[in-house]
Order: sequence, then structure tokens, then C-alpha cells
Amino acid sequence: MKKASVTVDYADDIWRSLERDIFPAIGDISVTEIKAHTLVKAVQPVQARGALETVRRLCQRINEVMIYAQNTGLIDAVPSVKTIISTATPVL
Repeated sequence: MKKASVTVDYADDIWRSLERDIFPAIGDISVTEIKAHTLVKAVQPVQARGALETVRRLCQRINEVMIYAQNTGLIDAVPSVKTIISTATPVL
């Protein structure tokens, strides 16, 4: 849905970030079975390497996917990963 409103390069960037950092951690879990703790565990390695801007973007992208799943009736509630951002501290 969003792909129609962004450039091809930006859509590719979004997809690559999910492929690189989220999909390997989620595996073959259906969107209907994904829980907040699964998403938190998927984002933690990115947070651990200090890539906090990437964490913010990943959380935003994950939330957009989950909101879409809710709006299309696949899930009843959106498991949020926004709390990761508030607890993340930069590694200096």
C-alpha cells in the first residue's frame, strides 16, 4: 500500500532493512502469530550495536506493517515496539 506513495529506491530501502534486521529473527512466523516480545527480540541486536536511528526506523516500519495487518483484519491488536526507543541509550 505505501509502496505506491514512495519512490522505488525508498521502498527498496525499507524492504532491505526488514530483510536484513527483522525477517531473520522472525523466521516463518505468520503475522497473526507475532507478539510484541518477538519484535523486541528482533530489534535488540540492532540496538546493541548502537544503531539507534536504525532502531527508530525499524520500529516505525514494523508498526506500519502491523497497523496494516490490523486494518485488513489479520490481527485484532497491534503489538507495539515503541518502548524500545525510549529505553535505548546511545553507545559512545
